Amino acid sequence: ALEFDYLYGINPVECALHANRRHFESLYLSDSEHIELSSRTAKMIQLAKATSIPIIFTHKDKLARMVKQQPHQNIVLKCSPLELLPVKSTLSFKPGVYVFCDKITDPQNFGAILRSCLFFGVEAVFTGRKHHCPLNPTVSKASAGAAELIPTHL
Repeated sequence: ALEFDYLYGINPVECALHANRRHFESLYLSDSEHIELSSRTAKMIQLAKATSIPIIFTHKDKLARMVKQQPHQNIVLKCSPLELLPVKSTLSFKPGVYVFCDKITDPQNFGAILRSCLFFGVEAVFTGRKHHCPLNPTVSKASAGAAELIPTHL
């Protein structure tokens, strides 16, 4: 059975679409006539169309149910989970700053760490094999999309 994440919020969805590290199933948007599409949302719709991602307009209450009542900003992306990269995928390290996290289990904290790492130009983040938080939609939202962009290794 395929597992899916429901990414929510403008920044995480936008970053995921641009990073292209996931398989995208469909892009959901609120069908409310009171919602004015921002230029950022319009660009995401264009990108989804260009890459053949189905776009589904639905009631904002359905969006809220999809993301367990989290603040979705009228946009949800159904996609494959973001996987932690194996350390072997980084065969040659370039000079720079690397962050090693141990026992970070709270998704809000992990997201904040990833957001700060992206801001400060960290090359990659490493996490321990045990007692770590998965790269889930809460982490992506808390990171303002940084989780989609910064290489994170197991």
